[in-house]
This record gives sequence, structure tokens and C-alpha cells, in this order.
Amino acid sequence: MSETIDYERKIERGLILWLREKKDITAVTASIGESEAEEGWGGCDTCGYGGSDSTIETPIYYRGEGRYDSGTVYVDGTSINFLPTLLEYIDRAN
Repeated sequence: MSETIDYERKIERGLILWLREKKDITAVTASIGESEAEEGWGGCDTCGYGGSDSTIETPIYYRGEGRYDSGTVYVDGTSINFLPTLLEYIDRAN
């Protein structure tokens, strides 16, 4: 019988390690969001709020141990751009 691999958990562990080593954040959960480019949204068409032509960033959401200890950090580029960096942390965290 083969062992089930939980890729979501492996990614989360890699993100938690990356947050600790690169951002000095101690997180208990973490997830990666989509950049504006991946969402297909460039901001408000009339006012431009929320869009940026010159910068694409991907959010990393996290929650720490405290009740109000949560937040978001951003990495440059799309989640695909971040993947080579993240893979190193996934390998080391699991």
C-alpha cells in the first residue's frame, strides 16, 4: 500500500520555514496567494486602485501562535517565479 503524500502540507511547511529564515516570522500556518497577474485583475478600471503595471507581487499569508498574530508578506513576481526558491525550503522542511 502506498503512502499518501499531502502536498498542501509540504508546501505549508516550506512556507513556514521560509518565513522563519527570511522574514524572522514564527508562523504556525502559512499559504501562498495569487498575484494580480494570476488572478487576471489589474485593479479598478476607473480609478486604478489595487493595480500596478510595474510591480507584480504574490502574497504569503501566515498565522502565528497568538490570537492576533497574523499577516501577509509579499514576494516579487508570481507564485511560479517564487517556486524555485520555495522548493528548496519544501525539501528542507519535510
